Amino acid sequence: MVKQGQEQGQGPGRDAERYAFLVEESALMISTHNPGDWAYTSVNAPTYDILGYRPEEVMGVPAYFFFHPDDAAAMKQRTIPAVYAHGTRTFRYRFRHKSGHYLWLESTHRSIRDPDTGELQEIIAVTRDLTAQRQAEKTERERQQELIRAGRLMTMGEMATGLAHEINQPLATILNYSRGALRRIESGQLTGLDDIVPVLDSVSRQAQRAADIIKRLRSLVKKTPYQRLRFCVNETCRDVAEFLQHEWRQAGVDVELQLQEPLADIEADAVQIEQVLINLLRNAIEAYSGHQSAVKRITISTEQQLKFIVVKVKDLAGGITAEQQGKVFEPYYSTRPEGLGMGLSICRSIVEAHSGRIRLESDGQTYSCFELSLPLAVE
Repeated sequence: MVKQGQEQGQGPGRDAERYAFLVEESALMISTHNPGDWAYTSVNAPTYDILGYRPEEVMGVPAYFFFHPDDAAAMKQRTIPAVYAHGTRTFRYRFRHKSGHYLWLESTHRSIRDPDTGELQEIIAVTRDLTAQRQAEKTERERQQELIRAGRLMTMGEMATGLAHEINQPLATILNYSRGALRRIESGQLTGLDDIVPVLDSVSRQAQRAADIIKRLRSLVKKTPYQRLRFCVNETCRDVAEFLQHEWRQAGVDVELQLQEPLADIEADAVQIEQVLINLLRNAIEAYSGHQSAVKRITISTEQQLKFIVVKVKDLAGGITAEQQGKVFEPYYSTRPEGLGMGLSICRSIVEAHSGRIRLESDGQTYSCFELSLPLAVE
């Protein structure tokens, strides 16, 4: 089928003119490469604007000469063979600007073959600068991490009284054991190692308990980089229940753990997942405040469902109305007059950043259950 332009004798020449105009006027960098060594054979004007190099400075030079070493290796091993085999591939990489700093670029490469012989003739690439986008994404991630940390600090502030009590208990026990031992030594009741060792063992265990509480506090409040690790969430559930033991006992609530054993690992930031579970358990404890219930019980359960680990925190404190259910994850919404309304909003941000899901189920009358789903660690 012949096109109208070709009927007028304007086909090949006019197509070349159109192609040249599009290439030169494009804001994107368009280049062609030798299929053998991926050396530049042509570039358009934006090359200088984006990369800082004049066209003559890159001609004949393999493109990956300018790449970050890690990205150059990836291109040689994966991208180039894929373009040869499949025709088109898109690749993100770091490119060294003439001034020495690295840019983030995205290039779509396409192999051009002779229509008759199938011989590979050249590679054409269309490239855009992602540096500003990547920086904006980094800034947003940092802002999100600061917000999450602020949420941890806010939670620790709300727990200050209970935490002081938790630390004071082992310290008071150490003091009592020490004073008692001194009195018995002075009175001659403790004379040999067999009498003294049990006392020192008790003091050591209480000191370790205080140290463990302080260690967990430090891990929650210190500024740490986002770090994904493999771990079993069962241990996190046990740690959180123990960490908040003073709160739920003081509230007259029983916490029951129903943990599937064995349970597959997840891959996540352990401190952030602990932060989510602390918020969910504290919300469940607070739900019983002022609520008249014959049974005050919170159940924390885990199970594997297909490719997810599901953690549920369920209370029997009367439920949440349908209207409230639609708002609980919104920023600044709280059912408590003194609440800031950021806890569950931050929880959702953390879970979604881990490619997971958090949802609330409640009948509005007897129970509420927060369900947290996190993907299994990739083998």
